[in-house]
Amino acid sequence: MIGFSDPVAAVEWWAMWLWRVLVAVAAAAMVLGSLSAAAPARSIALYQRIMTWCNWRVEPIDPAHELRTTRLLGWLLIGLGCLLAWRLV
Repeated sequence: MIGFSDPVAAVEWWAMWLWRVLVAVAAAAMVLGSLSAAAPARSIALYQRIMTWCNWRVEPIDPAHELRTTRLLGWLLIGLGCLLAWRLV
């Protein structure tokens, strides 16, 4: 297992990397949530562009509702990122 003769050292190594990954996930959640809350139209356009790579066309039925929902979910994502960061520290 990655050249560790001591199992405790291996567990500590994996725990350190898991902690770093979770910190990166928390930071990414806060950044993406901030972008979605601040500019929901750009987030929707990014999603539509990603879906065109999969040969799908996505159009909102009610654009005003879609903007409100994206902004709300952005704030929720910021909150979840902050909660994760708070639990890690």
